[in-house]
Amino acid sequence: AKLKTLGANINDKNAKIKELERQIAKLSENIDENQKVYERQERVFKETSAKQDSLNKQLESLQQELIDTILRDMAIVMMLNSKEPLSEDSIISEEVLRHLSENAKKDIEKIILQQQSIKNDLNVAKIRANNAKKIITAQINKREILKSAKKEQQNLANKMNSELKAY
Repeated sequence: AKLKTLGANINDKNAKIKELERQIAKLSENIDENQKVYERQERVFKETSAKQDSLNKQLESLQQELIDTILRDMAIVMMLNSKEPLSEDSIISEEVLRHLSENAKKDIEKIILQQQSIKNDLNVAKIRANNAKKIITAQINKREILKSAKKEQQNLANKMNSELKAY
């Protein structure tokens, strides 16, 4: 009965070892796939980061353009608010200034949208690379845990085999 029990336990341990080996192989495949995803995302992030200097310069120039546009708009509004005697030239000038003010406001909106787009592109690339890295790290940790469980199961199976031989 003892031999039969030991044999069944050994078979059970061997089945667990095979299952752990299967899980480890599957995890290794997932890690390889995720490693490729991570490398792609990391490449995109590095390209974006490489562009970051130029993007930051773009942001700075957009901010300067925004400031200039706001100042120009303020000057236009101040000119519109000044009360001059109505003449044909002043009416035409007023209309031109109103048109310039409207254009300045549209430019301001456009610049703000461009700034947000650039910042979003940088954030998205960074988040994707970080997520891929986290997945890989978690899977590598899980693989190590499974390897250690497999080793433990093998040690138990070896111990049982030696007990079986002793009996």
